[in-house]
Amino acid sequence: MWFSTLSFGASLLLGGVLIWVWRTRASATKELKDREEQLAAVQQDLVRCSRQFDEFKTKLAHDVRGPLQSAMGYADLLEADATGPLNPKQKRFLEIMRATTPKILDIIDQAQAAHPSAESKESH
Repeated sequence: MWFSTLSFGASLLLGGVLIWVWRTRASATKELKDREEQLAAVQQDLVRCSRQFDEFKTKLAHDVRGPLQSAMGYADLLEADATGPLNPKQKRFLEIMRATTPKILDIIDQAQAAHPSAESKESH
């Protein structure tokens, strides 16, 4: 065998190098496994957060948009004098409602468009 021709010192050196390589490889393998476990945990957190955000968007659309649209319907009735004429202060309140409600609805739309749902990502 080729290593039988090596001197004792060279054999020790080669043995030391082989042990160092083996330990370094073992250490790198463990570190890689640890990093993979960390990545898997982060991915699980991202999926959980994505689902929670999807639930939030659904609640936002239902629990905020619905009542706002109802309020706008009542504002239409008030503006049409369905309950009688409005005084100037009441008309001003309706103007404020008409100006702010579309902004809130737009924020809801932007929130829903800003983050695709987890289901649509998984299907691609």
